[in-house]
Amino acid sequence: MLFFGSADFSQGIGTPCQWDNPKIAQTRKRVAEVARKHNKFAGTPGSIGNFDELAEMGYQFISVGADVVGLGEYFKQIIAGIKGTKAGSAESIYKGK
Repeated sequence: MLFFGSADFSQGIGTPCQWDNPKIAQTRKRVAEVARKHNKFAGTPGSIGNFDELAEMGYQFISVGADVVGLGEYFKQIIAGIKGTKAGSAESIYKGK
């Protein structure tokens, strides 16, 4: 599999996370072409918004979720739940003082 990491690539060309940089779109397209030419799978991060476009470009593996984002959301829910309990309140922490 050839995997195009758009965030890593944008860092490498000195334009971190500037998604409108034409070099990103050109290189993403080129990676899909090279993968197809050599009978390899092409992979890249994407979103629901550009899923069809990436599939039409030739990407067979499109990552639409990130572990870091998922874990962040999970822990936000945990923290919110703990804050809603008596044991998770600031009052309970200082009760013994």
